[in-house]
Amino acid sequence: MTALYARAARAERVRAALTEPARIAAALDQVPVPAAIVDWLGRLHTLLGVPFGYLLPDEEMLPPESIRFFRLDEAWIEALIDGAFSLGRDLTAAAGAGSGARPEALGSGPLGGNEALHPSVAIDSVLIGPITALARAAAPVHRLPAHHRAARLRAAGPPVLRLVAPAGESDGDGQAREDALVDPPPGWNGFLLRSAVVQACPGLGVNVYPPGHTPDDPDPAPLEVKRLDRLGPGSDTLFCLFVGDGYRVDVHEPPEVLHYGLDDYDPAATPPTASKNVHAFDRAADGTITFRTSNGQPVILDVELSGSLRPGGSRVLDLASAALAIGTADNPQQPAALDSAQLGFAMTAGVGMVSFLRRPTPEPGS
Repeated sequence: MTALYARAARAERVRAALTEPARIAAALDQVPVPAAIVDWLGRLHTLLGVPFGYLLPDEEMLPPESIRFFRLDEAWIEALIDGAFSLGRDLTAAAGAGSGARPEALGSGPLGGNEALHPSVAIDSVLIGPITALARAAAPVHRLPAHHRAARLRAAGPPVLRLVAPAGESDGDGQAREDALVDPPPGWNGFLLRSAVVQACPGLGVNVYPPGHTPDDPDPAPLEVKRLDRLGPGSDTLFCLFVGDGYRVDVHEPPEVLHYGLDDYDPAATPPTASKNVHAFDRAADGTITFRTSNGQPVILDVELSGSLRPGGSRVLDLASAALAIGTADNPQQPAALDSAQLGFAMTAGVGMVSFLRRPTPEPGS
């Protein structure tokens, strides 16, 4: 009888401890989280595996040949991760009506106002915020190979929960404030593009720039793209998710479309004519190339290349002749043929690109 009483008393003490968020935080503070769990939650944070119907409930919201920009709701992401946590939640009748509820829905206090939360809810109230922050940090990056990402995660070591704040960083009950865990993270944004172009060019690329750091600014710095996927092999919809406040979005053809090209070509003329607009540049002794400018604007040379077309084959360009023609136009006093690297620099034509800019919303009545 004594043994049964001791077991029941111990079970009651454990149950009581699991209803107090502060004691849960103290018990789980600095506990390593298995890398496989953080990796899975990181991918979930990029909405991988979430049915598209949950993201876009009505097809009319994304008609053909349209693009829609959005901001990712962090509360929705926390609810998504909370749903993943529900796999281990106690859903027995003893859990009561609050077992599936999020903490903020339980009352008016900092943790819902309930003095005795159900253990499942109490544990979730402590873990969801920190786990979401770890998942955000571990989310995959577009074009970062999986083995590189795995190596990066291994080098960082197992992520550790920090649930109890050092002195001065507590919210009053011993738990760490979220702003003490990490700096306020930048918001995640994205867009959905539905177009026949997505089907025609499966390898479309995207660059996103914040205000003041676009290619037109002195210090361009693209934002980190977390996900860029076509939604199915034959889909006409492109899904993009990036970190930060995007001001300019460039959607461009695949990089492999880069090629040598002419800016003006008329095969019907007699003889056929061709020309190329070339950025004038200066070549240092170490091979460094610097664009030449005039009044802050790049100097563009219109180089006549009609004489470099092969006789009898008007669609074939004699590269040696073209290299000499461009070098002569660039420096008439000391004409010299470009080497292969400089010729590639001068002749490569960029890929097709469309830019979307976020314009300031006009004030009412302006």
